[in-house]
Amino acid sequence: MLHFPHAKINLGLHVLRKREDGFHDIESLFYPLPLHDSLEALPANKTNVILHQSSEDIPLEKNLVYKAWKLMHDKYDVPSLEFHLLKHIPSQAGLGGASSDAVSALKICKDAANLEISEMDLFALAAELGSDCPFFLHNNAQIVSGRGDVCGDIDFSLKGFYIQIVKKKKLHDGSTGIPTPEAYAQIIPNDKRPSVLQLITQPLGEWKNILHNDFQPYAVKKYPEIGELIEKMYNSGAHYAAMTGSGSACFGLYIKKPENHFPGSEYFVYEGFIEV
Repeated sequence: MLHFPHAKINLGLHVLRKREDGFHDIESLFYPLPLHDSLEALPANKTNVILHQSSEDIPLEKNLVYKAWKLMHDKYDVPSLEFHLLKHIPSQAGLGGASSDAVSALKICKDAANLEISEMDLFALAAELGSDCPFFLHNNAQIVSGRGDVCGDIDFSLKGFYIQIVKKKKLHDGSTGIPTPEAYAQIIPNDKRPSVLQLITQPLGEWKNILHNDFQPYAVKKYPEIGELIEKMYNSGAHYAAMTGSGSACFGLYIKKPENHFPGSEYFVYEGFIEV
């Protein structure tokens, strides 16, 4: 079985309030991207799951693909599988790669064991793995709220735009990204402003001034290179550019195919045409 887990970007990201359970209520528009990992599963001869990864030596117990299999194994006695994960979506980027991988693993486990699991039950399993996992059950734009686990389909499309995603592989302090708990610690929640749903109905040319990611100001202050990256996108013709999620990848939306102003091995760069 072969799946191609897809990435996402955030169009706007509002942190609304701190919750009693320690999480935060957020609001954002998640949009799927034609940037994919590859996750293949084969029958395993051993009693334990096997996971081969193309990058990052993450301990097995901490990998969300393994956690997805373990969850399905414990609940439904799903057999052992041999997973091969080929990464294209960079980690610590705000692109949701690990969450998307986990949801593909859930679907693979369901099919491998011929399970009759309802959409609602699959949603609950995804939410148990991570706040933004439920979004990746489908491949369409969604307004996301709650702690990231409340998803609603929306009639919205970026079809016809070019997108450029850039992530500096190593930030100036040697880190590869911004830890999410650290990013949340800098936020002052605010639920007294227009919603993301209202803001995206405005002309794209106005988004720069009204559609904000609450994590971006702190990220730019700590890592000026992120702000420089966004500014370079605007200077090269982006109609809108921002950081996605809690970072540190940024994206630009273009009418014409953008030039790559980020050559060399220090950047991850993806450019694509949005067809749906």
